[in-house]
Amino acid sequence: MTVTPHILRAGIPQPSFGPPLPAIATPAPLPTLEPSATLPPLRSGSAATPAVGTPGTSAVSANGSTSTPVPPATRALLPTAFAQTNTFIYGAAPANNYADSNQTPQIFFVQAQPTVVKDGQSVTISAITTTNVATLSFGPTSVATQLSLSSIGPGKWQATFAFSAAGLQSSSGNVSELLSATTVSGASTSLRIPFTLVPR
Repeated sequence: MTVTPHILRAGIPQPSFGPPLPAIATPAPLPTLEPSATLPPLRSGSAATPAVGTPGTSAVSANGSTSTPVPPATRALLPTAFAQTNTFIYGAAPANNYADSNQTPQIFFVQAQPTVVKDGQSVTISAITTTNVATLSFGPTSVATQLSLSSIGPGKWQATFAFSAAGLQSSSGNVSELLSATTVSGASTSLRIPFTLVPR
């Protein structure tokens, strides 16, 4: 559409306007096949050409050459939240976890998975503490420990073990275990990790 403005003043004849626009055709529905209609069979010797980009097929060009097959689309990854289900996460990795031997120990980061467990089920715990921690133990109390995590680096710990309900106050429902970090001098700090214990 083109619009040309005209300024009208008194005593000046009006400009002549062009012919009126033609009538706009009323849109009609697209043609459709009857429900009982069938497509004619392919002629002998002809084959459908796969569409470019169809997974698992080759694209054929006009000159008859074949391109490399397009691999099928990779399976979509699960959202991050799915991976965090039944996982206990505390804190975050520090920029620096160094500490002198006489400083108070700290637990910066802990991840325990799964947290919905049965007696004897495999559980993995990873943790980051200050470098002055000598032992990192796990159990119902700081005295009744179930295991000590293995050191895999300065202030980095990990263990995979069979969860035990021994020493817990309840045999099912919400329970908690204690993660205790202790230095050579005996200074310690601890963190409660919640679990849901279900019957075997």
